[in-house]
Amino acid sequence: MRKSIQHVSGLAIILLIILSSCDLTGTDPVDDNPPVGTSPYAENVDVFAGKYYESLTFRSGRVSYIKENVSIYGEASGTIRLTIEPGAVVKFDPDATLVCYAGLKVIAEGTDEAPILFTSIDDDSTEALGDSLKDGPGHPGPGSWKYLQVQPSAAGNIFRNCEIRYGGAARGYTFFLEGQSTVIDCDFHDNASATSYGGYAALWLRGSGAPWHVVNGNRFWDNGIPLSIPLGMSLDDSNEFLVDHDADDETDRIGNRFNIIALDLYYGTLVSEAITWSETEVPFYLDGRGIDLGDATCDGSLTIGPGAGMKISGGTNNGVIDVSARGTLTYPETTKTFTSIRDDSFFGDSNGDADATSPSNEDWMGIRGPDSSFIVNEAAIFYCYGM
Repeated sequence: MRKSIQHVSGLAIILLIILSSCDLTGTDPVDDNPPVGTSPYAENVDVFAGKYYESLTFRSGRVSYIKENVSIYGEASGTIRLTIEPGAVVKFDPDATLVCYAGLKVIAEGTDEAPILFTSIDDDSTEALGDSLKDGPGHPGPGSWKYLQVQPSAAGNIFRNCEIRYGGAARGYTFFLEGQSTVIDCDFHDNASATSYGGYAALWLRGSGAPWHVVNGNRFWDNGIPLSIPLGMSLDDSNEFLVDHDADDETDRIGNRFNIIALDLYYGTLVSEAITWSETEVPFYLDGRGIDLGDATCDGSLTIGPGAGMKISGGTNNGVIDVSARGTLTYPETTKTFTSIRDDSFFGDSNGDADATSPSNEDWMGIRGPDSSFIVNEAAIFYCYGM
């Protein structure tokens, strides 16, 4: 009898050692739901937390709850995916993030009838599939969750017919996409993003070269800064930054606190290809640094489309556009196109200070030609030192 007991005890110890050495991380939701009847979550909630090394699916008609930080790791073959089905709702804990690493592809393709929603766990609305924590009415607002991040080399990502709201806590951005992404027909609203016009955007895009991000037909309202794009990326006029969000002709269209498109210069100031900026609702903003159109080794051109424009800061020593001998700058030369961030007569109050500041001729340096002299055009270039 004693030997039998000792034998069973030995097997139990071996079993415990095996289990403790296993990597139990998988592709399924976290199994932290107690037996039926005692769960703190609604029946339509799948809970996610921790690290994942295989493909994941956030299912249609269900809430995928990012309870703690979630990291999803890809591989060189690019076969690992995060698939978010039409009609899925992704809710975040206030301190939670979702980070997608190199080699992973995110496919979030909603439809007009079944959009995808990214929101706070406190969002108990009908479109957010109700009270997920069974804790009574929630009161989400800007900054109720942190962010989703797609890191470099996680390319070919698609976000279509998605709604992103109430994010931007901590770092001031809600979607940070470094891996090449297509973002089409999405709504970004009520996100905290930046507290100053030099901060981060609700949709922050970064990249170092082609293939560039594709951003078409999106709507931005009630964010801090709505959008930031890398310097070398072209942008058309299909996105909305003054939005009739309630389809009511009697109400005003809503913008953003800092209604600008910020330029991300993380990978440098050189434009080495042909880019065109055509957005006409908000200006492109250069934050006190310079940009170089071409250099001795490459051509580079920037075209500012009709009705588009730039606002610039930097004082008398910064905020300059240098056009090299191999560079080209094309813009409407008979209407205001380049001016100070403080110039509220052009695209309105872009720096969010009402009328607390006014523009002057020392707000940015100017535009320099190949011979290092400043270009003077009193119809198109305003409030710069070079004038």
